[in-house]
Amino acid sequence: MFDIDTALECLNKFDSKDSYLGPTIEKLFAGLHTAIVKKDLRTAWDLVDRIQEVCYQYGVVTECAEADVKLSRIVLDLGDLERTEELLEGASGRYSSFRHQQGIAIWMLGCVLWQIPGRENDAIVTWRESIRIFQFILKCQFAAESAPGIRGNTAPVIFGNAAPP
Repeated sequence: MFDIDTALECLNKFDSKDSYLGPTIEKLFAGLHTAIVKKDLRTAWDLVDRIQEVCYQYGVVTECAEADVKLSRIVLDLGDLERTEELLEGASGRYSSFRHQQGIAIWMLGCVLWQIPGRENDAIVTWRESIRIFQFILKCQFAAESAPGIRGNTAPVIFGNAAPP
């Protein structure tokens, strides 16, 4: 199965950048990882809050969305399913113009919902939404590659901010 960790590894897989996080957020994430290794949960939770605060005050949409996705994985390990759900819902909304990342965030949300008793149907619906997004991306890419006179990967230009059907 395509689990939450595999999905996270694919977040920016097809972009020109490995990450959209700026140096300030990266530094805060490094501190967060150190706090977790040291099992300093108070500092870890403070840094989760600080990353969100800094990102929302100064970050760009892609940076905030990526921070939320990466924070969601950490928060899940810290045992807060509700906050993990909120982070992934926020990220999927911020990624509305970035279909690949949006599909990943929505898939991860399904993985989280699957772990919440009574939310299995929500997880399935969420996974279907993610699949629909990726099917749309593939359809656009196929159309771009099949169009006469168009060469290379132009799918992002063609579907841009369009919503899947």
